[in-house]
Amino acid sequence: MFGGLLGAVHGTVVVPKSGGGYQTVAFQNGKVTAVSSTSITLHSADGYSHTYPVTSSTIVNAQRDGIGSIKAGNQVVVTATVSGSTTTVIRIIDVTQLQQGFHRFFDGAPGDNAKAAVPG
Repeated sequence: MFGGLLGAVHGTVVVPKSGGGYQTVAFQNGKVTAVSSTSITLHSADGYSHTYPVTSSTIVNAQRDGIGSIKAGNQVVVTATVSGSTTTVIRIIDVTQLQQGFHRFFDGAPGDNAKAAVPG
């Protein structure tokens, strides 16, 4: 779901809640234009921009990192719950960092000319 739902760049969906009922979930795939300890602003390819509040409960990169690891210019996917006019970010995935980590894994360590073997 790195590219949004079936390639979507932003939107909302309604999903079943555990324990019953339904929950509105917003998502956006975009470039970070501003980030702080309390918010993140994204700009999507179609021109849509939105600022989301960030809390201590926000999961950044599967809890490996904090919001301080997110940099302006990075491509990220934000997932948030929506209740009335309140949006609560539940997860931020930094796609730029994932891609860099993927390349480091398969390209070998810095200064190492060996490539990782990929089973085929």
